[in-house]
Amino acid sequence: MSPQFTEAWGTTYLQIIITLLIFAFGIPALSFQLIVPEEIRNILFRHIKINKRLIFTIVFILWSIVILFLFTLVFIWYLHPSPGSILPPWKHLTAGSLITIALIFTILCWLFSLWKFSRKRVINDLERNLWKEFSKSGTLSEEIIIDLISIGEISEAGHRKELVLNAVNRLVQKVQTIERYTGCELEELMRNFVKILANREKPGNEDNYLLAVKILGNALSRLYQHKNFTSLDVNLVLRALERLGKASVELGYDNTPQIILEIAISDTNAFYQIGLSALKYKRFLVAVATLNRLEALALEKLPLTMEEGSNLLGLIAHFWTYGASTKRRAKSFIELNKNNFAPSFKECLNYAIEYHYSVAQFDTADKLIIMLNEIKRKK
Repeated sequence: MSPQFTEAWGTTYLQIIITLLIFAFGIPALSFQLIVPEEIRNILFRHIKINKRLIFTIVFILWSIVILFLFTLVFIWYLHPSPGSILPPWKHLTAGSLITIALIFTILCWLFSLWKFSRKRVINDLERNLWKEFSKSGTLSEEIIIDLISIGEISEAGHRKELVLNAVNRLVQKVQTIERYTGCELEELMRNFVKILANREKPGNEDNYLLAVKILGNALSRLYQHKNFTSLDVNLVLRALERLGKASVELGYDNTPQIILEIAISDTNAFYQIGLSALKYKRFLVAVATLNRLEALALEKLPLTMEEGSNLLGLIAHFWTYGASTKRRAKSFIELNKNNFAPSFKECLNYAIEYHYSVAQFDTADKLIIMLNEIKRKK
């Protein structure tokens, strides 16, 4: 006999169904808010049109809710008492098992869906979308690059930033190994690369910095292997190394700037900027190592021309005016190599003053003037 519903029974069942629906819709939404970080949620919503995983997950959750709802209706129909009938124990057990299985299935669906929104999987999705876009158009999507970089920028130091760095590393390797790579396809990626680590609120640790330097060093090495010395990507990689060097000095990391000095090979501008940063933050070992590197490069190309000596003389001027001991270090180089400048040391100094003035490095220009005047008075 079919169950007979009364007004009281109908109201009770309606309340049960509404409660289950609220539970089924509310718990996944609440879990999504609590478990999935804000930056991941924002990226998922921005890419909802192309993120098949998000669409699939939403459909998956809706189906789990529908199944839970149907099981609930069966449960109600199965256990509702008919007039004059007594339910056997096995019916109670079957009905209880039925709704338990439905609840477990729904919870597993939720957990599986949240797992698909993990940081690692979202990063891999962005990497995959970038490569697909590049394969089709030959360019890396600026929008997706910004999303990928922003995850690294906001992430905590250590493993979380490493996930983004590894994704960037794989992308760089893929792009650089295709035949049509010309040396300018990584522009947007390299312009934003340092943001992953140089966030003042959440900076990378030294292991993150060392991994980033390794990625840039390998990219630079691949460019040089293909006799590509002047492309846009070369310049951007060198500028990224420069910025990483300055940021690592500020954070007090010792190994990173030393390794950059070896990787950058002959980029005097990078050495000059790292040396200034080292003096500013009193990282004197790094400052001296940088000056040594600039001096070594200069001595390889004797006589030293005005163009080649500008950054070296600029850093020496900062040593000269910083303090008594650093001034002594600057004097020792000038006394030993004063005659190695062409056409003359004085003309090279004047050229360096004009050079640094022209690029708005007024502090360096001022210190060069101070050094020049003191050398003149000494005579």
